[in-house]
Amino acid sequence: MFFRKKFPKIATGYGFKQEGGTKFIIVAPHAGGDDWKTKRASTLIARELNAYLIVNNKFFKPTSPKSKNFPNNIEDFNKLRWSDKQNKYLWARKKPEMKEFYQDIRAYRRIIKREDGETPVAIYIHGIKSKKIGIDIGVGIKAKNEKKFLDKNKNNGTNSGLITIKISQLKKLKELLNAKMKDMALRVTVGDRHIGWSKCSAIQFHKHRKRNDLALQLELNRFLRQKKNIKLTSKIISQAIKATFQ
Repeated sequence: MFFRKKFPKIATGYGFKQEGGTKFIIVAPHAGGDDWKTKRASTLIARELNAYLIVNNKFFKPTSPKSKNFPNNIEDFNKLRWSDKQNKYLWARKKPEMKEFYQDIRAYRRIIKREDGETPVAIYIHGIKSKKIGIDIGVGIKAKNEKKFLDKNKNNGTNSGLITIKISQLKKLKELLNAKMKDMALRVTVGDRHIGWSKCSAIQFHKHRKRNDLALQLELNRFLRQKKNIKLTSKIISQAIKATFQ
């Protein structure tokens, strides 16, 4: 399943994409400058998993320092627009490159689902600022404590999405990652910084409009993304992903 085949990178309006040979899709929505080194981390993880890869490295959030000099490139690729009335995602007020980004994600997941007969697993790579948390996992729920999860969404306010992986998978992934992070004096949390439980969150794209993929976001702290650590970080994540979703 994890035989590595060399696929060429394909230039896109938002950055680049790359085909893969497994059920995994690695996505970097904020590699344009918001989440430092996530382009590199995503590329390494995709290589380890022989995964599909989609990277936005041209557009950035309104809060980016680049926004003043490049106003035409302002767009948060992790924040979608959802209409409850129309029961669909709206693209008219988004950059066309962002629509292209999600069209490419949709195309890759269809290949995995229809041609390979697998359930797609989409992993979004982000960055956080924390010295104690190494990895924060976002799957549409929030941890009540180290062992118990708030696993029922009430569909009010921003909590409008669904749980994006199985609880058993979440527990296993957290356990595997935590075993490695402890060696670095870091913790693995669930929904501590970014929960991903709004329909406007990127991971929820995989649970609506008749889609039922597995999806999660991994928020990596700056220490794990440093040049001296990023290869080891990518291997740790890849191994944990393989073991969890084999």
